[in-house]
Amino acid sequence: MEKDAKRLAKMIDTEFPYTRLSEEKISERLKKDGTFIFKKSLGKSIAGFVDLEIRKNTGFINGVSVKKNLRKKGIGKELVEFAVEFLKSNGAKKASLLVKRDNEAAKRLYSSQGFFFLRFHDKKIDDSIVEVWEREFPRKNEAYLN
Repeated sequence: MEKDAKRLAKMIDTEFPYTRLSEEKISERLKKDGTFIFKKSLGKSIAGFVDLEIRKNTGFINGVSVKKNLRKKGIGKELVEFAVEFLKSNGAKKASLLVKRDNEAAKRLYSSQGFFFLRFHDKKIDDSIVEVWEREFPRKNEAYLN
């Protein structure tokens, strides 16, 4: 994945410029325990990525991005589904993420994957109000009545 750091840095800078993640910082992050970036490739190019962290029993989806010309093709959904399964299989009891209040497309995606609005984040990001969304993972042998 380190060989993709330059391409990821460009995508991250486009979608999440406030993070100021350089190629070097991405490479450093990838060396930390509990930090993961997974890419979705189409041919030789990166179509999208998901950035994850696991701390204690909580998984954090730090970013999901799909190139603009490839959106609405199910790639974002595939990345979020992968992230959820990865977090669950690595011991997370829940997943948490931040989403800008006006990003309706992302909120529809997260809602369709079982995430729900929890609260407003205590700080603005990129001068936008941000929401905290969460999804709990049921324990094995735990059933819910509908």
